[in-house]
Amino acid sequence: MSRPTLRCSAAMLLIAGLSSIAGTQASAAARSTGAVMPKPVVYPYLVTPQDYPEYYRRDTPPTTWELYDFRMSVENPAWFVQGAGKKNRYDRLGGPVSPDPYPNGRTAGTFESLFHSPFEPSNRPVFNEAQIDQLVDRGGFLGSSGFKPFRVNLSSSSKNYRGNPDVDRAYAVGMGMLYEKVGAKLTGLKFGEADATYFNLSANAGYMFPFSRERAKHVQPFNEHLWFFADQIGYRVRGHNNDSGYHYLAKENVLTQNGSQVLNYKGQNQRFIFMWQRGVAKQYGLLSELQWSGRGWTSKLRQQYYAAYLANIAAVGTEFGLTEGSKTNKFSDFGTMVWYGQKFIEDNPNPGALQTPIAFLLDYGNGWRPAHHSNTFRIWNIMKYSRGDYQTYAHFAQAYPNFDNGKTDYYNEQIAVTSRGAQRYALADTPYGDSFDVLLTDVRQDVLNQYAVVVATGDYEMNLETVRDRIETYVSQGGQFVCTGEIAKQIWPENYGSNTTTIPARARLRWVKGRKNVTEKNAFDVLNVSTMPAGAQVLCKYRSTPVVIEYPIGQGTVTVSLSRYGTRKDAKSINWDPQLDPQKNNEFIDPLSKVKHPFVAHYQDLLDEKYKAVQLFDVGDSMGVQYMVCKSNDLGMYTIGVFNDTKTQKTFEINSHIGSIQSIEEVQLLDEFIKSTDHFYPGNTSNPGVNDDTHIAAGEVRLFRVTVNEDNDQLRTLDKLQPGDAPDGKLLATDDIANINAKIREWPSFFYFFNGFKVSGEDLRNYDKSKLIKDARWLNFNDVQFVVDARDLTDEADLLNVLDKMTVLEHATDLVVAGQFTNLEDAADDASINLHNGLPASISLVDYNNAPNMMADITVIDLDYDKWDDIYHDKKRILDEMSNTDLRGEEFEDPILNIVAVPDWKRNRMLALRGIADLKDAIADVPNFFDHFGGVMVDADYIRSADMVKVQADKQLLDDANMQLIVDFSAQMDHYSTITMFPENGFVYQNGLAYMEDVFDKMQVLGANKAVIFICASDGNSSYWQSSVTEMCNLAATRGITLCFRNRTSWSKSTNYLTEFKKTASNIKLALSTAHYPRAVYVYARNTSIDSGVILLSKASSDTANTVLHPVSATGFSSIYETWANTTSLPIVLEAEYLNDAELQADIDKMYW
Repeated sequence: MSRPTLRCSAAMLLIAGLSSIAGTQASAAARSTGAVMPKPVVYPYLVTPQDYPEYYRRDTPPTTWELYDFRMSVENPAWFVQGAGKKNRYDRLGGPVSPDPYPNGRTAGTFESLFHSPFEPSNRPVFNEAQIDQLVDRGGFLGSSGFKPFRVNLSSSSKNYRGNPDVDRAYAVGMGMLYEKVGAKLTGLKFGEADATYFNLSANAGYMFPFSRERAKHVQPFNEHLWFFADQIGYRVRGHNNDSGYHYLAKENVLTQNGSQVLNYKGQNQRFIFMWQRGVAKQYGLLSELQWSGRGWTSKLRQQYYAAYLANIAAVGTEFGLTEGSKTNKFSDFGTMVWYGQKFIEDNPNPGALQTPIAFLLDYGNGWRPAHHSNTFRIWNIMKYSRGDYQTYAHFAQAYPNFDNGKTDYYNEQIAVTSRGAQRYALADTPYGDSFDVLLTDVRQDVLNQYAVVVATGDYEMNLETVRDRIETYVSQGGQFVCTGEIAKQIWPENYGSNTTTIPARARLRWVKGRKNVTEKNAFDVLNVSTMPAGAQVLCKYRSTPVVIEYPIGQGTVTVSLSRYGTRKDAKSINWDPQLDPQKNNEFIDPLSKVKHPFVAHYQDLLDEKYKAVQLFDVGDSMGVQYMVCKSNDLGMYTIGVFNDTKTQKTFEINSHIGSIQSIEEVQLLDEFIKSTDHFYPGNTSNPGVNDDTHIAAGEVRLFRVTVNEDNDQLRTLDKLQPGDAPDGKLLATDDIANINAKIREWPSFFYFFNGFKVSGEDLRNYDKSKLIKDARWLNFNDVQFVVDARDLTDEADLLNVLDKMTVLEHATDLVVAGQFTNLEDAADDASINLHNGLPASISLVDYNNAPNMMADITVIDLDYDKWDDIYHDKKRILDEMSNTDLRGEEFEDPILNIVAVPDWKRNRMLALRGIADLKDAIADVPNFFDHFGGVMVDADYIRSADMVKVQADKQLLDDANMQLIVDFSAQMDHYSTITMFPENGFVYQNGLAYMEDVFDKMQVLGANKAVIFICASDGNSSYWQSSVTEMCNLAATRGITLCFRNRTSWSKSTNYLTEFKKTASNIKLALSTAHYPRAVYVYARNTSIDSGVILLSKASSDTANTVLHPVSATGFSSIYETWANTTSLPIVLEAEYLNDAELQADIDKMYW
């Protein structure tokens, strides 16, 4: 095949004056709604990681554009030959095809490709020195891929776990060695399928238990999953998600780059993924990378390649080879396309910043996922969509029609092209241009202010006061905020009531200031306005009922559709296999076929008008023609990419909405010859058409440089984002040091306002040091400062204990004591910790009695809080306004608990207390505890975190109350970072046994003789677990402890397990869990010969893998025969997750307790 001659610069085709393309400024569309329209904005700057405070909290900061010479790099697989053996991969580092195959390219591959072997006896890998030096010398970069702590789609077999701990440690050692050698040129180790790995471990396989009923609490385990991985390999992690979780990985601040994998063979849509990636990049200051999996037609991959270029993706790569097969070094058509694509980028390195003036704003804890993987609508991959989640789906479908319509035969060369025509939609349609980003509500204020329009979507549950301030500040500076009734009520509850009015189907709505009315085909509910916001106008009404209102805040406006979610009242039937119209080239008959709750007409019209108002350009309205707009720093200079993602020729024209077009130049791509190859078009593309001034051929991408005489009256150019100052010396007080990591993850805005905590001497003394060492790694990584107020301790031995633990916390700066302690002074001096006899003037503890001191170096809000919004409120009062009045926090007080010695018959009535900081406090928080209960079940982590002094105090409480204690290991048996049942998992397994042994030792002191373990087996083969169960039972037996196992499989399989386990361990019993088997209590009551140790009562559902624990009194679940439980002598534990006291009381009543 002949190749064109390469030129130093890309050829330009001047087509200014061609009327259809170089159209003059488009006229403004007639306003149909009468709403205030936003002004288009331009932000001509690429994301710069150095502009974000997070950049400076990292020991190994993320990659920057300087590393990539401000151009998109191709991730060059270390093996060119597809399917080559691992032993040969590193020999292919430079590539056999050309002496310089990828200018400024980056090499990636499996770990083995960067080292001779990860299995050296010294556990220290050996560099492939010559190859790495060659790469670095020619300006390349290193990145390793392919590490998965687990495989996906787990069975109960240990084969899915990494079988050699030396591999894990070699990765960790190797990453450190590489970073020392090449520094920032090491982009990191890819966390393979980060979201899929987690979700398949948890929701799909049920390997993690229990899951919270509250979506926001799913952030903690998700991020802990990533953190453990990052902590093993030196925090140089390249994100690699399938379709969700991008923001959460970035928030953990361990990513060097934010990455995604486009599964072409599963129909994932690249534009949809870009929308999330761009939001992450802007929120957290990260560059983005992209990997394609599944080859397909070259025309599709070519569109994807240039779309990534225009989207400012820093690096792209593939999971498939660049050659024609596994036995040749000859480039495939795709490899050739990439080669010339890189030559093009060498001549045209930077198209300018992609312009995305619209943001979708989701609640931080949303956990939203699309449906295309499993044809099911779920968030966090386990909880069914709420109405707000369906609204989010509809928002995305309007912005990118067909984004979720790909199927498994989508552009797949291995199977025949079917009549379904799924070759369509490699890239979603862009009726408003590729103009949208996804943000979460923890977004920085200056980042949010970059957008012309912000659309709220879903439901807002977390930190509503903080979010309200953020939104109102954004609007006051000229932004336009659009939402529907439910979110409006969540943000501004004083304006909206809970009552609704139903607008009937076929109702005719009147736009009061607009130019047309609208007839609604479907019924919908609108919220009633209790108090109209100041300056509000009714834009749309049905008879006398307001339907849309709009009001100003400062220079901007808030527009509210009072419909609850902007969607029809009843659900629409959906079609998982969208139908195509053969008369229209197999276009989808209904692009919104999977939108279960589509928008009502007035809300869709309102969004349509707002979106169009901020478009800088358009390319006409031909379906399947998509476009992207990039802005350079040069005045009036833009790059526009036009794509035809169909199998037929389409018309297009470029129109400007921001001034008259002065010229248009087409930028000639260098690989035009590639279109004559066999695999460029899908097999049934018979007439792809041509490119000319009014048409774009099938499967084509064209790039244009457009010069505009910008009209400043119609355009707002934004200033470059400036680095924000991180807080310094701003601390919160806490009495829950063991759960600080989880608290910060539930408070996503914490590091915007605070940098540390004050803890008491007693709380730190009570913290087990070995557990603190583990937990401190996260705290030290995030530079969390600590001040310890130990004036509550008078014994010098206790104070030396505290000081010793402070040395574990790298940013523990000050220890405050009451009195002189000679040995303590010397020890503090050796540890470089400031020791104060009494509170110094440099530390200001602010509460109701002590006002803030402006001259203090450290200011501590010394109050107790349950909710972040109360912290945020008091932060504004204390840190911003320097006042200690009108505060919401409570004074720290010891709980008042009137201990009652329960009778022996009540000791078996127990309550599960999860995530607690102090046993006495937790019991005191339960209304009338001793009237109903005589025992508690606590998480193993509570016991593990307790110093022996704390254990002794809890022992005294249990003895005084004659209470029974059971310890539950279920939440810690995640088979990953804490406890695994697989001995093959090496050091993780050994660490888990040490964890259990520590807890067993403390249980012995507490007089607790039963513990619950969780076995996640789904089949009847106990051999996978036999040896580990035996070993755990042996550890427990020496302390007089019986283990009771819960299992997520059927009753008969569980009893079979018990029979097998009994052969090697005598201290093993069943835990009768109604979450996993609703009839367990009934069956046991009829056959008490089954050796059971405890009854665990809650309601769950196979619909959520039996991992979410609902109250016994909850409706909508199978009966669990709870009354039979009272007929047994076994301990009975109410173990549901109770969201309020009323739910708990309902269960108490249900049990007649």
